[in-house]
Amino acid sequence: MLRAFEEEIIEGIRSSPGHTRGIGGRSVSRKGLWIKGHLRDVKKDYVHSMFMKWKSFVNETGLEMNPGTYEQFRTYIYLLKRAQLVETTIGEKGNKPFERSYYIINPDMLSSPLWLNPFKIYD
Repeated sequence: MLRAFEEEIIEGIRSSPGHTRGIGGRSVSRKGLWIKGHLRDVKKDYVHSMFMKWKSFVNETGLEMNPGTYEQFRTYIYLLKRAQLVETTIGEKGNKPFERSYYIINPDMLSSPLWLNPFKIYD
């Protein structure tokens, strides 16, 4: 079942001019908007959990979207952290010998335009 913010993302893609030509609104930062909506919804989460939920969302959309790999998703989270859109919070011991890092939204950056294109930090 899709959450409200996920339905908004899908509607944004479908209403983009390129969607009717099979382009699907590729200029929209779906992944960044999804991560922002997801973290607002759940408050905190770790990368693997977010990636699995992101893949599930992409599969549920019915749109031709590629969710990418776990490594690409992890790199994107790093980009959001570098842009100060997300922050790490208290870790917890998992099955591995290291702590799992949880991410939260930086409340000061909630309205930042970087959510639409975090690569602008390199401009």
